[in-house]
Amino acid sequence: ESKSDELSANLIDLVASEGADEVVKVGSDSQGSITLGLNSGAFFKPGSAELQEQALPVLTQMFEELASPIYSQFNLNIEGHTDDDPMNSPLFPSNWELSAARASTVVRFFEAQSETAEDKIASNRMRAIGYGQTQPKFANRNEAGAPIRENQIANRRIVIRVSRTPIIVSVKIPTFRRPAEPAPEAAE
Repeated sequence: ESKSDELSANLIDLVASEGADEVVKVGSDSQGSITLGLNSGAFFKPGSAELQEQALPVLTQMFEELASPIYSQFNLNIEGHTDDDPMNSPLFPSNWELSAARASTVVRFFEAQSETAEDKIASNRMRAIGYGQTQPKFANRNEAGAPIRENQIANRRIVIRVSRTPIIVSVKIPTFRRPAEPAPEAAE
């Protein structure tokens, strides 16, 4: 059993113990990352990036698991996804803003937990990504263009990818070849 399989099993147990197996799916992707798929309807208020009260214990347990030293070499890509119903509110003019805000909310929740927890998730190990409606799991509409409600509900989700792929890329600041000219003296 690989390290990744062991960690997946831990997360599956955690989700089951929280009674969240209806709204959180543990899986993996083609790159070998562990994935946690969170049903947006259970975690967020409709049309909002505000967490539902019922989501807090589940997210807290996820944080405690992902902050444990066994995951210290893993990074978290937290992705927001929406369905294709247009979003248009002053706060979220499109699905891009809503998906990005929901992903950011989860990152900020984990950061807030890290402030008081013994084990922490370093901020530079997390990334919030908004995909809007661009990566549906299922077709949002049938051939006639009518919405398929259950598919739209499934497409509204947060995906937490737990992977060893580094997030932090050290930035090399360019240097200038020519020294700066001294500023001209101000005329008196």
